[in-house]
Amino acid sequence: MLPRQALSPRRMPRQVRSRRMVAAILEAAALVFVEVGYENASTNHIAQRAGVSVGSLYQFFPNKGALLATLQAQWTERLGQALDVTLGRSEHRDLGGIVDDVLDVHANLNASPPGLLGLLLTAPPLTPEGETVRVAVQHRLEDILSRRAPHLGPARR
Repeated sequence: MLPRQALSPRRMPRQVRSRRMVAAILEAAALVFVEVGYENASTNHIAQRAGVSVGSLYQFFPNKGALLATLQAQWTERLGQALDVTLGRSEHRDLGGIVDDVLDVHANLNASPPGLLGLLLTAPPLTPEGETVRVAVQHRLEDILSRRAPHLGPARR
């Protein structure tokens, strides 16, 4: 595991051009991670795929761990927002319908880029306190089940 500061972006982009470059780097990282796996990915390959120099990548991200951590954070946020909307509409549905709704959210988000969500769901936490996408989803589902089926104990949820 890496120290937290090694997984944080070096700086946040302020200008539109920089924000576009960071978005391109993250998109390239997602594609490369899906194609070759996190372990086999390199910052050189990611920079090349993004159409930027590796020095430009390093202006914003100190290593590929910071790229993965940023993707995990973005997807956790994006998935959480989508689940909140979906689950907000599912208040009176049965639990089977809720599970179907949650799976639909995952399928829709996994379409862009295909396979990224699966990689993020199975990626290990990069820091001791790091919450993976899978853990974030698990917490949301446990919260729903605790409200909808309070008779279920924590282990059953």
